[in-house]
This record gives sequence, C-alpha cells and structure tokens, in this order.
Amino acid sequence: MRGILLLLAIATAAVVGIVWATGGIGLRRDLKEVTVAEVTVGTITEIVSTTGTVASRSAELSAKIPGRILEVRVREGDTVEPGMVLLRLEDRDLRAQLDQAVAALEVSRRQLEQARAAVEAARSNLARAEAAASAARAQYEQVLAGPRPEEVRAAEASVEASKARLEEAERQLQIQRQLLAEGAVGQAQVDAVRAQYEAAKAQYDAALSQLRLLQKGPRKEEREAALAQVRQANAGVEAARYQLQQAMATVRASEAQVVQASEAVKAARNRLQDALVTAPFKGVITRLNAEVGQVVSPGVPLLSLADLREVWVNADIDEGDLGKIRAGQRVEVTADAFPGRTFQGQITRLGRAVEVRPAARVARARIDLSGPTPLLPGMSVDVDIIVRSREDALQIPLDALVESEGNMKVFVVNNGVVWSKKIRVGLRGTDRVEVVEGLQAGERVVVGGLQNLRDGERVNIREGR
Repeated sequence: MRGILLLLAIATAAVVGIVWATGGIGLRRDLKEVTVAEVTVGTITEIVSTTGTVASRSAELSAKIPGRILEVRVREGDTVEPGMVLLRLEDRDLRAQLDQAVAALEVSRRQLEQARAAVEAARSNLARAEAAASAARAQYEQVLAGPRPEEVRAAEASVEASKARLEEAERQLQIQRQLLAEGAVGQAQVDAVRAQYEAAKAQYDAALSQLRLLQKGPRKEEREAALAQVRQANAGVEAARYQLQQAMATVRASEAQVVQASEAVKAARNRLQDALVTAPFKGVITRLNAEVGQVVSPGVPLLSLADLREVWVNADIDEGDLGKIRAGQRVEVTADAFPGRTFQGQITRLGRAVEVRPAARVARARIDLSGPTPLLPGMSVDVDIIVRSREDALQIPLDALVESEGNMKVFVVNNGVVWSKKIRVGLRGTDRVEVVEGLQAGERVVVGGLQNLRDGERVNIREGR
C-alpha cells in the first residue's frame, strides 16, 4: 500500500513539473509564440494614402489706395453677394475731383459743339463763295462775248414788265396818300405801299440799266470790272476754304480734348471706386481685420472671403505613387474633427509638375467632394485614394510579408511547425495584400512573432486575424 502511494506521489509531481515548465496545458515554455491568420478570399482594394488640406475659392481683400476707413458694412460670418460693398474709405476729396472732371468734360463737349457748328457755317460760306465765283466767271464770260439778240429781247421785255409794275405801284401809292389825307388808312399802310413802289422802281432801274449795257456792248472798264469780280470771288473761295480748314482743325482739337476729359472722368471714377472694397464673388466673411477710423495701406489684407458652397481637398501625391493615380479615381476623406464619418470624392485634377521639398517630391492633386460637407477650408484631412479593386482575391494581412533577397515570402504553420514559402503578391490594400501565387485558401500564416523565425521551428500558436 505504501508503495502504491509513493508511486502516485511521484506521478503527481511529474505532471505538476510538466505543467509548470510549459506554462499551461498544451504549451511549452521553451517554444516561440507566434500569431497566425488564415488565408482568405474576398475583395481587396489597393489604396494610396496621403494627407491633404481642405480648400475653397477664397480671396484676401485689401484696399487699393491708402486712406482712413469711413465705414465697415460686414461682420465675420456674414454672407455677401458679388459686388457688395464691404467697407468704404474716406472719399470726400475723390468725389470733388470727380465733380471737377465732369464739369471739365461738359465744357469740352460744349466747345466741340461750337466747333462743329463753326465747321457747318464755314462749309456754307464756302458753298456761297464758290457760287459767287461761278457767277462772276459766267458774268465775265458774258461781258467778253457781248449781248446776244435773245438777251436784248429779254432785257427789253424785262424793262417793259418792270415799268408796268412801277406805274401800277405809283398809282397805288397815290391812292394810299389820298386815303391817308382823308384819314381812311394809317401811315403804316402807306409806308408798306411806298416800299412796294420803291422796290418796283429799283427793279425798273436795274432792268433799264441792264438793257442799256446790252445795247452799248462791253466796255473796257466793264471787262476789267468783271475780271476784278472774278478775282475777288476766287479770293473769297480760297479764304472760305482756309476758314473751313481752320474750323475742322478746331473740331479735331476739341474732339481730342473731349477724349482727354472723358479719360479724366473715367480715372476719377476709378479712383472713387478704389475707395470701396467689394466682394468679388458670393461667399462668407471668414476674417475681418478692419475698424472705422483705421488707416490702411494698399495690399494689406483687411478681410478674408471664402465660398463655402464648394470645397475641395488639395492632397500631395508622392512621386512614387504618381503612376497609379489618375483623374476620376474615387477618394475617401476623413477628418479628426468628425470621427467616424467618411466623405466621398474623386480626383478631378492632377498636377503636371513635381514639387521638390526637403523630405519628398510630390505632385498636387485636387479632390472634389460629393455633396454638402461640414469640412471647412484649412482643415487637415486624411486621404485614401482608391486605385483599383479586385473581387475573389486570395489575400493575407500585410504583417505576414517577409522580404528576403528581393523576394516575398511568408511563414506557414502546419501542425505546430513553421515553414517559409515564396509568394507573388498583387494588389496592396491598407492592411492586406493579394497573393497571386504560392498560397491556398485556408492556410495559416504567421503575422506576429516573425523575428528570428526559422524553417522547421516548432512554435506555440495564438490565433490572430
């Protein structure tokens, strides 16, 4: 009996020793512990991850001229429309300059109207001078040629007709004088009839003088007088032409003065407009650094304006990833300010040049976001660019990969023993990689405890992903 009890004590001590040595039932403390994951089949997506900054259409607004702020019409957070006046500088002197320029323009325009009227008068004067010269030449030619029979007959007829009119006018004058003496008519009526009489007498005298000249024929003094009239008329034409040229020169000078005055008005209006800071587009005032009475200089930012209706992300793409990136690729954006939310977008523009930075060479990509978003300009975001995706892909965790002499391998666990296998990989996701060749679904690969692991080594296994 004592022998049996002794054997049981020895056996119990042995079991306890084994358990203590292995650290528990089924484990040996002298074996390396590894974490394994199963080779699975599913969809894998290749992603290029980077960071970016939220951007929008924005502008830093400043005054165009130096001055003192007279009025600030907006506050931070206000929504403004295009062309809306945001602030105004003191502009009293500028308005006075504009009034002076407008007045000078009106004077120039009146001078131009007067100059154009002078041109029309000069043209009329030239036409009359040319007509007079033509008549003088015709008269001179007629004097030289002498009277023609029909001219004499016409002159005689004119004398007879004018004589008859004179006699009738004289008779009417006598009648009116008699009536005036009787008090039947007024002096004004008599004067009117007398004027008719005098006109008839002048016509008769002229007709008679013309007839006598025709009958006598041209005399030397007549020829000289007619020639002198021609020369005088020609001189009148030249003088009228010179006056027209001078008038036209005055018009050109006046037109130039109007143009100059118009430019002065335009410049004065622009200077007055420069006293206003206006919104170039619809947006929100994101920063205001202006107060009434503040003296400002050109180019110093006074307001920041951003169009928050459309924001995008500017992301830097490493030159090593540029071959994978193209416009139209889908993008997922996350931000620390909105945990648990993912914003969808796509690449709409990819830079055509690489920017050299101290630690990297990158190209800029623009990512347009889909729909409204709470992201604000200036926020830092994480960007995952969906390069490509493949369904029913054999895949393992990225942690299982071991690079050896330019090749990729993994350690596969079989019956507690690890063996290395060369594999060929395909798409790489954020934490998984596609296996194109070398593994089968269901196999288990080591993802933790890979350091100094050797082929054929027995290990303790801990299930992982």
